[in-house]
Amino acid sequence: MIVVPSVHHTGTKLVFDEILRDVPSLHKQRIHMEPKFLDWLHGIIGTGAQIIVPLRHPRIVAIGWKLRAKRLEELDEQWKILKEEIDPYNPYYLPIEHEDRDKWLAQIATGIGRSLGTNWPVIGACPAPVRQLNDKDEWMLASWMEDGFFARFDYT
Repeated sequence: MIVVPSVHHTGTKLVFDEILRDVPSLHKQRIHMEPKFLDWLHGIIGTGAQIIVPLRHPRIVAIGWKLRAKRLEELDEQWKILKEEIDPYNPYYLPIEHEDRDKWLAQIATGIGRSLGTNWPVIGACPAPVRQLNDKDEWMLASWMEDGFFARFDYT
């Protein structure tokens, strides 16, 4: 089983429908990191499922949430679930806009023992927009970044 738990608007559909398109649907599940799904998610992960987590720069995700009129407090909750509930299972991460994205994808393919590929173009590292959030949102973004989790993916 391959499970794709993700924060909303980080690339769930891309990973599930494009990269894993040749994996039969009964062997894969996708789910967003919301508290209401945690018991179910832990149950699936506890069976030894392979975990693939798509990522985008937190600032880009936050801006996307704001454009959709979604509350960043909910995004904050999803990042916490990722860091506290999913990361301890050592998932495979795929920073989808990273310039070395294909290297990350190759590591995932080797780790899960499947041939994975995609036709989506490599666009290189996308610098996060410098300032499109208000002061309160900037403070929240800074709190997500302070523990070093995102530095692993060159998100600063």
